[in-house]
Amino acid sequence: RIADATLLAVLRQNVGLPGSQALHLSDLARLTRLDLRGQSVASLAGLENAAQLEELYLDNMPGFLGINGWQRNLDPVLNLQRLRVLSASRPEPTVFLLLYIV
Repeated sequence: RIADATLLAVLRQNVGLPGSQALHLSDLARLTRLDLRGQSVASLAGLENAAQLEELYLDNMPGFLGINGWQRNLDPVLNLQRLRVLSASRPEPTVFLLLYIV
């Protein structure tokens, strides 16, 4: 089940479905590339069923890769066996703390 409305809309577009037609597991199964750059997607839940996915682009997705939530947000796709390209970066300015201990 794809709960995120933006993700569902992008997936429908990628597999060539009209907006009202239901997305099935067979549709996800044929997906090999997904570009979500700049989209406001809060959850990738459901993409764990995209077994043929080879490339996933998550760059510049506002709020998606929060400091404490990045791994939780990526969990649905981390076990995809065919995934070869996972591109993810944050659009927000990032503050890093460098601690040097002598």
